[in-house]
Amino acid sequence: MSQIFTKRILLGTGLGLLFGLLCFAGFSTNPNIPAELAQWQKWSWSNAMMWSTIINRLTLGIVVALAGTITRSLFFNFKISPIIRGAKMGMLISLPLALGALMGTDADLAHKSFWIVFIAGGVIGMIIDLIITKLTGDGKELLS
Repeated sequence: MSQIFTKRILLGTGLGLLFGLLCFAGFSTNPNIPAELAQWQKWSWSNAMMWSTIINRLTLGIVVALAGTITRSLFFNFKISPIIRGAKMGMLISLPLALGALMGTDADLAHKSFWIVFIAGGVIGMIIDLIITKLTGDGKELLS
């Protein structure tokens, strides 16, 4: 594995972890959370919501970094920009976390939460891919 690819993976991992912490910080400080969800706003080693959020975003960063080797569409052979690639990977990896948000008792809040988590994943994926592509490049040269 090349040093550039290793750097890309490390940057993606670090940015994913950073965004995981920021996402949970945003959730944990939101004063508009219903009382039934307030128990999940605590920073605690035993908080499954906290760990799900952090690990999901960490995984997102790693997958976006790995996807940097793909620069062309597999079916139509057109160039894929880091924005599109990052958004696709971000939404794909965020889907399980977003589906978990649908399990709330308040249907309206559950649907809003689903879309917030899903779209945020796409935006985070774009940001991570843009940053690490700017710093390391992309494509097959990462592997040589």
